[in-house]
Amino acid sequence: MKKNIFADLNIDRVYKNEFKKLNDKDFIVWINEIFGPYDFSSYSKLKDEILNHFDKNLNEYIMQIDELLKHEIKYEKYFLQALKELILSQKNKENIFKSLDLLTKYVYKYTKSLDEMIAEKLRHYKLLIK
Repeated sequence: MKKNIFADLNIDRVYKNEFKKLNDKDFIVWINEIFGPYDFSSYSKLKDEILNHFDKNLNEYIMQIDELLKHEIKYEKYFLQALKELILSQKNKENIFKSLDLLTKYVYKYTKSLDEMIAEKLRHYKLLIK
């Protein structure tokens, strides 16, 4: 069983409680704060399109991402999967946690640094718990 290192700090409970308080508008602001800085990915333009149209139906993007995933073999697949889960969070906000986990995996694979991955996870927490 994987141990959640943040559970020891009780951050996870606070984080999820703050998440439950988000209304739709605040949720969109929060995901923009999280995903906005990812301009170093080769899929940054796709990310920007998704964020700019997040209040609309994004099913066509899911099909586009699925097609891209068939050909992606590098660490970018984690970024694409994170975008897909982000879209799925439109219907079920809880999917954002899968998206954020994939985003932190992407950071780890991109940087090869566990410190960077943990810093990214803490950045997600900090943006939510203000």
